[in-house]
Amino acid sequence: MMQTLRLKNLCSATLPFVTCLGAVCLTLCLPSAAQTSSTPVYLQPVPYYMDSTEKGTYVQLLTRFSEEHQHPIDLFMASSERIEKLLVRGRKDICSVGFSMELAITEKLPTEHLIESVSFNRIYTSILSRADAAIKSTTQLNNKTLVVYHGNYQDALERLPDDANTSVVAVYDLDTMITVVLSGRVEAGFVTTPDIFMSPLYQQSQSELHLVELPDSERRESLVCIDSDKNRALVEKFNTFINKLKKADELQRYIDYRPALRAIDDSSYNPN
Repeated sequence: MMQTLRLKNLCSATLPFVTCLGAVCLTLCLPSAAQTSSTPVYLQPVPYYMDSTEKGTYVQLLTRFSEEHQHPIDLFMASSERIEKLLVRGRKDICSVGFSMELAITEKLPTEHLIESVSFNRIYTSILSRADAAIKSTTQLNNKTLVVYHGNYQDALERLPDDANTSVVAVYDLDTMITVVLSGRVEAGFVTTPDIFMSPLYQQSQSELHLVELPDSERRESLVCIDSDKNRALVEKFNTFINKLKKADELQRYIDYRPALRAIDDSSYNPN
């Protein structure tokens, strides 16, 4: 099924919407940038990054960048697995916000053909477990089963003690991870914060769950692109943009997850 997403007041009403198979996409188009080819930028479909109510703070960040630097961007929502495949395979000229270079290196994926902007946010790995059997550190995972995201397997192994006898299984989405922890099928999961805070299932089940952040689990958020002359110019512009926001103390409003968290309780909120 094809889906279309539109940002209000950015494109001329006479322009057609951008429609894509296999992903939701939109174009941030500017009249003065009509002669500049747009850059595809992929985001994961979680409210913190992008959602159909246009409340995603990363969309607002990229929108402002596109406007101020006169650089049109096509935004696509796709799974982390699809984004990883596109970047690892070296598809020409694409970029992503949410793809971790640090994690890719840990997972031994090829990254020599990728370039990265300055960091504009930080995310963390936390242990999720049932509240009635709370796990507070990786040392408590011995002889237990741990669920992780597909693609984070090696990262999980490196966070476990060397002598840990822990079974590690992988799933593709956050709600599945929360469900198997709640059901007791696994004892714990490695999740990303603050992303988990935007899960309605987590919000509904929070009293039954225990969450603790792992030390030394910080990863940077940045714009990652396939290396090309065009993308080098884009990353340079993005670095200038982010550094300007940092200097003016304006960046925080684009990386604060709390507005998206409040949107979960909004009757108009629809993550689909």
